[in-house]
Amino acid sequence: MDLTSCVQQAENSVCCEIEDRTVLLNVAAGKYHGFNEVATRIWQLISAPRTVNSICDELMSEFDISQEQCEAEVVEFLQKLKAAELITIS
Repeated sequence: MDLTSCVQQAENSVCCEIEDRTVLLNVAAGKYHGFNEVATRIWQLISAPRTVNSICDELMSEFDISQEQCEAEVVEFLQKLKAAELITIS
């Protein structure tokens, strides 16, 4: 995965937002995942296909974070979502 990769939510999950957090159920695996405010925002942004770069641009406009740190943390988080089969990458 790199900054030009396009990611989006996989269809095998159900989510519920509670205040500034999201609880997600991977239906196929039967596993729950909890997201903090930033992870919730990323999840919202990838409801439709979006490049990693555009996700970072949006987050940097909303949160006080450097480009380098944002890119590293977003890629790391998306890799975890991929491992949990919660996103697709093209």
